[in-house]
Amino acid sequence: MALNVKIAERVGGGSFYLTVGQAVALLLGLVFSIVLARVLGPDNYGLISIALVYPSMFVSLTDLGLSAVISRYSTEPSTRREVYVWSGIAMRTLLAISGGVLVYFMADIFASLLGRLYIESLIRILALYTVSSSILSTFYSAFAGLGRYKVSAFILILQYSLKGVLAITLLLAGLHIYGVALSYSLAYTILVPVFLVLLIRGIKPAVSLSEGVEVLKVALPLYVAVVCDVFLKPTLDTTLSKYISNYEWGNYSVAFNVLMPISALSGAIVTATLTSLPLLTGDSESLKKNTGELVFYTTTVFSGLALLYLSVLKPLVSIFYGAEYSSAPGYAIAVSASTLVPAILGSLVIGNYFVTIKATRWNAVISVIRMIAALITAYASIPVFGVYGVALALLAGNAISTLAGYYILVDVYYVHIDLKKSIRASLPAFIAFTIAYVLASIAGSQLLSILIGFAMYITVYLLLLPVFLENRIIENIVKIASRLDYVGVLIEKISPYYFKLIVYLNRPLKSVSTSHSNRKG
Repeated sequence: MALNVKIAERVGGGSFYLTVGQAVALLLGLVFSIVLARVLGPDNYGLISIALVYPSMFVSLTDLGLSAVISRYSTEPSTRREVYVWSGIAMRTLLAISGGVLVYFMADIFASLLGRLYIESLIRILALYTVSSSILSTFYSAFAGLGRYKVSAFILILQYSLKGVLAITLLLAGLHIYGVALSYSLAYTILVPVFLVLLIRGIKPAVSLSEGVEVLKVALPLYVAVVCDVFLKPTLDTTLSKYISNYEWGNYSVAFNVLMPISALSGAIVTATLTSLPLLTGDSESLKKNTGELVFYTTTVFSGLALLYLSVLKPLVSIFYGAEYSSAPGYAIAVSASTLVPAILGSLVIGNYFVTIKATRWNAVISVIRMIAALITAYASIPVFGVYGVALALLAGNAISTLAGYYILVDVYYVHIDLKKSIRASLPAFIAFTIAYVLASIAGSQLLSILIGFAMYITVYLLLLPVFLENRIIENIVKIASRLDYVGVLIEKISPYYFKLIVYLNRPLKSVSTSHSNRKG
């Protein structure tokens, strides 16, 4: 395997645990949100979402790119690792407290900006959420960097579960909507000391001003990406709101909701990659080689899993949301292209290489390019295509910025990335998706559509995989997957039968090739 075994196992294991953690957390959040929505009613439930706008925004705005850099330093084997990590955590904590204080004392201004002066007290309650959520996200990054992906996953799961339990308890206690707001602040605050103790046991606390300044220098360019992301989506939504009806907006919102599993998967892969590449900082050639290999392997796995989900998305939306949201699957598939296409070009890995070598100025450049390309495309396409114009804008921004990152990686740092190989690796998934989606769409019932879509995708994908990929590569992927907890045992038992099938299917091709050679001879 050209890919370093330790790196492969960390990326594979990290992606798996973080994806499962996010999936379970999202499921818990969905269950509790249904309960709360029914108890509170649309008016009061909507107020919670509105009250969270600025407290949540300050969680992102006070990060300064520190979370990603803390992941990088906690991964790198160094005698000064604990100093870098804790210095970063200390700065992030001070910024989080500053953000919480601003939210608390500016609650009346935020309530006025939102056009609802009566939610001032709700925003003040959520100021503590701004602080504790920021600190917990830092712990999540640190544990991931230490390779303790299960702990990072548990942070996500416990956030949602404790928040839901507290919300229902406080509702029953008669605190009504204020109890729900308080559940956000209490749940995250309770978890902070728990995971702080765990982190102290894993890495000894030590703080230094000089190391803190170095961490901040690496982090600040990443803040440009945060600001661009905070600005871009609201701008696109504001532009779109002028051209579509409320009905279309409802389908648009559902489209983004149902894409959360794909976002969770891509986010998990990005985090796992970021917390693996720094292990190779002492060997630049190995780092370059493994970066190129990771682009290929992450493309293969991500496209395969993401398109499997998309192939059964239409009946899933119909079952869970109803026939009124029939446009949502089409919107979701269009928007998903803005993640899938850049992933094939290396978006899940390229940015992490720059963070690993502390060249984060390129991350800032890429983010600005993404925002500019997306906005230019948006203003031209949204008036004509509506929601599909947003999808086109996101695709243009992500694809163009990823290509810019690719050329920087290749021309400046001489990292070899075989894009043809990555595109070829994704073809089985796209072909399987097309066949499965069409067949699932014409099936009689929704449940039958899911079964047909799932079965057809798996069948076609597994049959096409050896046509487009070498057996050696498939064996490498299976070897990594078989070492995962829970699913690894099942994969290990099934895989021999799959490889026997590959040999059987290849036999006629080999015999034809041999007979042709004999006749030629």
